[in-house]
Amino acid sequence: MPPPPPPPDFPQLPQPKLEPPLAESVTEKEAAPNLDAAAQPVRAPFTPAEIDNPSELQSYWPVSRRFLSYSWRSLRRTITEGPADMIDIGATVQQTAQQGFYLKPVLCQREVNRAQLLLLIDQNGSMMPLHQFTREVVETALYESGLPDGQVSACYFQNVPADYVYRDIFLTQPVELEAMLAACDSNTSVLVVSDAGAARGYRRLERIRATVRFLTQLRRTTQLCAWLNPIPIDRWQGNSAEMIANLVPMFQMDNDGLSNAIDVIRGLVVQPAQP
Repeated sequence: MPPPPPPPDFPQLPQPKLEPPLAESVTEKEAAPNLDAAAQPVRAPFTPAEIDNPSELQSYWPVSRRFLSYSWRSLRRTITEGPADMIDIGATVQQTAQQGFYLKPVLCQREVNRAQLLLLIDQNGSMMPLHQFTREVVETALYESGLPDGQVSACYFQNVPADYVYRDIFLTQPVELEAMLAACDSNTSVLVVSDAGAARGYRRLERIRATVRFLTQLRRTTQLCAWLNPIPIDRWQGNSAEMIANLVPMFQMDNDGLSNAIDVIRGLVVQPAQP
């Protein structure tokens, strides 16, 4: 006789979940190493060097723009003109003290700066590295000197101011040298900015002769002329700059040189250093 079947309500026990052996898991991980996690060289963090005096890096040029603006303001030739509509405080106080009482102010004429400035800038050639600086010289004279419009002008030349100079930096708008000098008078201050051949160290007789002719024409019009040389004075020896420095007050382009050159074109007597 067969055994009886199990009852339908026989409980089913849950089956436990089996995890893979630990050894197999470690083996699989070691079998496929991660190449991206390889050791990389260690670099030290970048530490910039400290700058003791950062003001030395503010301007590459021999004279800062601020000093240019400040120096041009000393170029003054004041005259009194117009109606007497300005109170003279000193004279008014003196008159009141003498009379013992105040009656009316003392009036005087206004002072007007009638200085005229002509800049002659050497362009191209050996002066090309200084184009930005010479433009700052012109810009500060035109717009930051305090001189009224029309009292500052600039002309350009290459190597030597010959028969023609130019109104633009590209040397495309010529004007005759004689016509330019005819617009000047004995009170016009003329400042030449050029290396005078010192940049390349040449001593060319034709350049010296052409410069002599130019200076002769210039001095027939005005004696208020000076020369600014952007090349240091110790590089003038043995070239055209040394000869030209004997013909016109020439100063190297630094703070002292700029101040002395402006004093010369103001009419003061300044003895330039000799190379």
